[in-house]
Amino acid sequence: EAEEEMYRTHLRKLYQRIVRFRPQLVLQFIGSCLSSLSQPLSATSPTEIEVALRLVFHFGEGRRPAPGAKTALRDGPFREIVIALHRSDIASHSHREVLLLYYDLAVRYSLLLKE
Repeated sequence: EAEEEMYRTHLRKLYQRIVRFRPQLVLQFIGSCLSSLSQPLSATSPTEIEVALRLVFHFGEGRRPAPGAKTALRDGPFREIVIALHRSDIASHSHREVLLLYYDLAVRYSLLLKE
């Protein structure tokens, strides 16, 4: 389990570097991942939806200047992705980890929802 956590940490850092240098390409990739998910999202495989949510969640960490989450919210396509997730039925998903990740995402990007 420790090895898996180290591997995830390494992948997250690599992802953040890619976001830093090619944010628009990453946004296209996130959009493709989300578009390929079966509908409704509440019935999507927990593994598939978790991957997509993690990509969205960690996108802000790779953006500069710090804090990256606020910088990410200025990206029109990213804003659309976050809004679309909030308008979907993902909050009705039956898997606990998916719900926790979605709620973490909602808190991280809550400024967008206040507008």
